[in-house]
Amino acid sequence: MKKFLVLAIALLSTLPVSATEYLRSCYDDNSDYLQTLVNINQAEWTITYTAFEDRSCETPYLHYEVKYQTQQSANNIDMMATEVSYTALSELVGEVLNQINYCGFNNWKAFEKKVVTGKVCDEFQTPKANEVLYSIFELKNNGTELFLGMPSGNFSGKTPERRHQSLDPLGFTLQ
Repeated sequence: MKKFLVLAIALLSTLPVSATEYLRSCYDDNSDYLQTLVNINQAEWTITYTAFEDRSCETPYLHYEVKYQTQQSANNIDMMATEVSYTALSELVGEVLNQINYCGFNNWKAFEKKVVTGKVCDEFQTPKANEVLYSIFELKNNGTELFLGMPSGNFSGKTPERRHQSLDPLGFTLQ
């Protein structure tokens, strides 16, 4: 146990203290082709998901972004949502979102960020302000790869007792 704590403290000390970005390149998320960028600026983390029309991730159509204020202890990370937003990346996407009144809005415009914190968007509940996700993380290969926790079994991340226990096998690469 003592060896684990020393390792965890060493990993924590390697977390970036200035703005750093990690990227998960084009991947299939079972419903979309995505690219995900994690921007870390001390305790402020921003995770931006870009959805693409094609499997080669050449034509983006939507950004989904979550801003967090984080607290870290060993390999645990508590991520408190501060803002959630969507941005349509074309006029056509904006028109489609208007037609379905996405997130309760009917005034979507291309490249205009809409803050949707706590809103239900097409049956998806976005994080509420100050809602905390209790997760884990691990840095590998001298900090060039970042792995974040993911839900599994009863470990939804909704409470400290249900903190994520498994790492997502798809990591992020230091940019």
